Amino acid sequence: MHQTVDAVFAAEGPLRSRVPGYRPRVSQIEMAHAVLDALVSKGGRLVVEAGTGTGKSLAYLVAALLSERRVVVTTATKALQDQLFFKDVPVALAALAELVGRRADDADAAVVLKGRQSYLCLLRFDRMRAQPTFAFAAEARAWPSIERWAGATGTGDRAELDLPDSYTTWADLDARRESCVGTRCPHYARCFLTLARRRAEGARLVITNHHLLCADLHLRHQTRREGEAEASATFARVLPDADAYVLDEAHALPDVASDHFGVAASSSELGRVLTDLRRFADGLGGDQRALALDATLAAEEACAALFTAITLDGSARTRLQLSPTAAKQRERSATALAELAQALQALPEQPRVGDVDTELRGAERDALIARVVEAREVQRFVLERALDDRRFVVVAEPERRGVLVTAAPVDVAGALAGTLFAGAAPVVMTSATLAVSGSADAFLRKVGVPVEQATARVWGSPFDFAHRGALYCPKDMPEAKDPRSFARFVDEARFLLELSKGGALFLFTSHGALEAAAEALRPIAVQLGLPFLQQGEGAKHKLLDELRQADGVSGAVLCATRSFWQGVDVRGRALRLVVVDRLPFDVPTDPLVRARAELCKAQGGDPFRDQTLPDAALALKQGAGRLLRDVDDAGVVAVLDGRLRTRPYGRAFLDTLPPLTRIGARPALADFWRRFVEPTLSGGAT
Repeated sequence: MHQTVDAVFAAEGPLRSRVPGYRPRVSQIEMAHAVLDALVSKGGRLVVEAGTGTGKSLAYLVAALLSERRVVVTTATKALQDQLFFKDVPVALAALAELVGRRADDADAAVVLKGRQSYLCLLRFDRMRAQPTFAFAAEARAWPSIERWAGATGTGDRAELDLPDSYTTWADLDARRESCVGTRCPHYARCFLTLARRRAEGARLVITNHHLLCADLHLRHQTRREGEAEASATFARVLPDADAYVLDEAHALPDVASDHFGVAASSSELGRVLTDLRRFADGLGGDQRALALDATLAAEEACAALFTAITLDGSARTRLQLSPTAAKQRERSATALAELAQALQALPEQPRVGDVDTELRGAERDALIARVVEAREVQRFVLERALDDRRFVVVAEPERRGVLVTAAPVDVAGALAGTLFAGAAPVVMTSATLAVSGSADAFLRKVGVPVEQATARVWGSPFDFAHRGALYCPKDMPEAKDPRSFARFVDEARFLLELSKGGALFLFTSHGALEAAAEALRPIAVQLGLPFLQQGEGAKHKLLDELRQADGVSGAVLCATRSFWQGVDVRGRALRLVVVDRLPFDVPTDPLVRARAELCKAQGGDPFRDQTLPDAALALKQGAGRLLRDVDDAGVVAVLDGRLRTRPYGRAFLDTLPPLTRIGARPALADFWRRFVEPTLSGGAT
């Protein structure tokens, strides 16, 4: 198998005609060998940091296909998930087909599998088509295109639609578990989710995402904990059983795991349950309809009073302290939900007025009862039991249509150690940003893998960082909290935009900082004749498309927050300047950050050294990594926070960042731009 790896990545091998500009990279070949060894071992734990340009996707895909094992590959973003399936997997299959005679079009070789909320539910679509209702009036404009797509799609995957991430009406159309009636659905035979899962059961390579992996781990863990029989436990899963796992963008795993191993009570989610209940009740006749509607209304009023009584601190995440009023409303809500479930249970299984299949009607009722019971149990756990459990921190925060209360685990290391890393299946974790000052120990601690039980490898990027990019931090830049820092930030931003003529991504650590800076930067961009883009003014992918398209001498300026610090891939002249407003430390007053710091201290650690600093260094490394995405890219990363120079911990950031040329004065940066950046972007030699 190792000889085949060498043949795949050889200079005159099958990738030469399939990958534009292909050239062998020692790091890519060595990574493929290491991943293959890990995948065929028992209980292997391999951590790989592979710098941008290594070609890590093809390295692990070739290794996975050669391992002859069923491998689940997960990513942090659906964008990379789609790139793997539609671009990289076909290349790997074709290369192996040329060398070892495998079919390049083998439909069973690889499938892509997403979460329930990515797929259209045909039953819910029928209901919406019969009685269209929209969360916001503006969302109704997209309905005709959704109807046309629903009649033509072969996958039911929302990614085929041009919908903004914030399109809330999709929640009334997707295949979420709580609305599913299973085999009793009239559309079961052609259910998009069911068909996708069936294909996954027969595939050797399943391409999915961290969210689905963690949902699967949590469900299996919950099933075992509750002691369900083995026969029924085999159905308690989201993903097919795997022989091995490869986790790309593994740096995101701890945060995703925290979401899935926690429990959330949401006023908007509860609102969807009650909306579905009213629709169900409207199809009943006479006394049954009145009974169901009365019980639904009582539950609606009680739950609304509960979430109203939960005090929020403005727009911030707040550690929940349940007031006596809220505690009283919690009991009222629990009683109302219990009475609603009883009222639904008392309804006869009869068809909807007009003629609807009785079996389906009963399935709908059972599904609604289960959702109401689950809502009651979730409220009980989040607003009662978790408040007294030191393993959880309960956080309240506003959401678009109400309040979200989450009981998040303080530490996910134990949960991952007891699930993903508990068995003998090998696990490979890779990313361009896992190591801090050359060590992956902090990451391993976060995911629950003992350092001595893992093999860690770091391969740097093949890019010529010293001649393609500069790290600019002015020598006299004020620290972030200095009253002079904002005015100096704006002044430096003007200088940088005049130098780069756009092609800029400004990354901010908070929405407040984004809003203040955008107000100051917009007129500067207009004065310089540069298109100005701001997060929130359009869907993320549309903003990035506009940034990519403005790839001339004068480029666009995009201002964004943390969701743009990773997963952004804009190549060439369109992105030649990345500006970071301040070092991306987590907010120390955030309830979850504070709880994790307290746990670290209780275990004898130093929260700043062991958690805060490594997390911030990796976040800055992610942001800086947006600049150089290809061998022909060039530009500047500017960190406009004096702490990078003045504080002792600045060394940890510098040691974690790529080896860009470090510059602290404007004349030197202008000279670097003239000598190295501009010739590269213009296609000349450096």
